[in-house]
Amino acid sequence: MKNRLCIIFSLGLIFVLLSTSFVTSSETTEEIKETGFFDFLKAESKISFEYTESDFADPLMPAGGVYSVPIAVNYSIEGSLAELYANTLLKNKIAEIKLSAESSKEWCEVTLEKDTAEAEITIEGMSVDFDAIKISLDRDSPAYVDCEITLKAKVAEVKGPLGIATLVMASENFTTTITIKPQFVPLIEVKADSDYMIIPPLNITKLPINITNKGNGKTLVIISVQNATEHINISLPDDVIIESGNTQQIVVNIQPDTKFDLETLVFSFTPSYSEDPDNKNLTGDPVELNILLENDGSYKEDEDFKIDTNMLIILLAVIILLIVIVVLFLKKKKA
Repeated sequence: MKNRLCIIFSLGLIFVLLSTSFVTSSETTEEIKETGFFDFLKAESKISFEYTESDFADPLMPAGGVYSVPIAVNYSIEGSLAELYANTLLKNKIAEIKLSAESSKEWCEVTLEKDTAEAEITIEGMSVDFDAIKISLDRDSPAYVDCEITLKAKVAEVKGPLGIATLVMASENFTTTITIKPQFVPLIEVKADSDYMIIPPLNITKLPINITNKGNGKTLVIISVQNATEHINISLPDDVIIESGNTQQIVVNIQPDTKFDLETLVFSFTPSYSEDPDNKNLTGDPVELNILLENDGSYKEDEDFKIDTNMLIILLAVIILLIVIVVLFLKKKKA
């Protein structure tokens, strides 16, 4: 008896919906269409997005390949007659769901493994798999800048028996936003005008070095010399902070002594994230710069006239000893 009543009620609904579908010239019909008078007889689609938030928690490495994250939606219908439709008129019917993804930044590209799927009409909810969302970042993606990825789902209307009357309205207002951030990339280039210099002893020679930040964030560069020598005094500038894409010149002062001949200096430049310089995970590999220095020979000609203090002392001792011997000999001869 209950099933018969459901069938009769359903047929009545179809009649009402068909009536509104076929009337085309009445002003009353136009008013009904504008106000959605019969929309209360229709069910609505309901969608929620399914993904693991932790999959997007860690920053992504620029130019690190394609990141693939599983994505799905949960589909159901709701409304005063939704259960009736799901169990009778729309039983074994399907709804077509289209999914799209948009990135708020041009340096972030997003695509979907698939953008269309089908779901059975149900009020309990059904998980619909869209496989995965794929994310790739350009090499110059700025470090730790938010990029919003908007997922949009829309569902086509679902018609009842004979495909005439709409029982589930179409909907396009399902969205969710995922936020991702690019990882910091410590990358610098170091160049000097020349890797070979002929310099004079005692004088201060200036060595200009250009440091270019080729990474994606503000970078602190720590400057050091690896092989300090006793014959060369080196004055290093302070560590520098360089914006992404910029080049900064530093000047190293070099002052060798007269014993300096031919030596290679090894400078080291270590990039790290300026906002968190102590974080080893955000510190790059040191970049080394080798500079060969040669004495220009301007003091070699004076070396022949240089007095050796040790030889002078020995010479004076010998002279004094000879004088003592001569004096003693003369005294002995007089005696």
